[in-house]
Amino acid sequence: MSMKYILKESISGFRRARLSSFVSVSTIMLSLVLLGTFLLLSLNAQRLVTELRSRLEIDVFLDKTATDAELEGIKTFFSRIRGVSQVRLISREEAASIFQKEFGENIFEILESNPFPPSFKLNVFPEYGSLDSLDRILPELKKIQAVTDVEYNRQYITAIDKNAKILWMISSGVGFIVALASIFLVSNTIRLTIYAKRFLIQTMKLVGATTNFIRTPFLIEGFLQGLLGGVLADLALIGLFTLIDANLFPISRYLQINPGFYLALPGFGSLLGLVGSIISVRKFISMRISE
Repeated sequence: MSMKYILKESISGFRRARLSSFVSVSTIMLSLVLLGTFLLLSLNAQRLVTELRSRLEIDVFLDKTATDAELEGIKTFFSRIRGVSQVRLISREEAASIFQKEFGENIFEILESNPFPPSFKLNVFPEYGSLDSLDRILPELKKIQAVTDVEYNRQYITAIDKNAKILWMISSGVGFIVALASIFLVSNTIRLTIYAKRFLIQTMKLVGATTNFIRTPFLIEGFLQGLLGGVLADLALIGLFTLIDANLFPISRYLQINPGFYLALPGFGSLLGLVGSIISVRKFISMRISE
């Protein structure tokens, strides 16, 4: 089979059936715009959840009698706990200074001595910012005898866990439906394109052409239609986001777009076109010549 012939037939398919090719490319583009918009919103929502988890702080209070050497040893122990990303020591003096900044009162003017104990402020990696992970970290913190109390905003984490679960369920459900609808629309649109060429397929079968010889140009044509649809979807999304950012809402401040996203759309569009062609061409190749 000549590759030159296959490529020539694939490209000429656009010229022979311009309307149906235009409809196929447009359908793929619209499907990818819808799918891409949903994907961007979903990824940025997940990014927000990750950022909120990374802001979690655990306050570990120690006995006032802990020496500087003991504090350094405890800091080293905490930093080695799996999931802990950062450990910062809050000395008694720094705690008194924080109190004065927040309440505008010098603690030594109220009391004769500094009542604040030394403490550590711990941050965890985002993937450990859930209740299940914290329930494994907290017992490790309490292994130190000098630890008197451990505090963190459990209500904050509970709300994040709950909303993250809801977000995952919605994203998975809607994403599956949108992807399935895209494949269905593209497949049926490409089927119309191939239907317009059904007599050509029958003629090729009459002269003894093999299945692969007939099918390959249509698959490449579907691939190219998907690729073009993906490129147009990129341009449409860039134009849409630029228009919104300039005239309606500063979307660029809140919506982060990885450059790989714009490379993924043509790739996924090519896959949609190829799958749609595989599904559609099978029916017409298997038809009897008399049909």
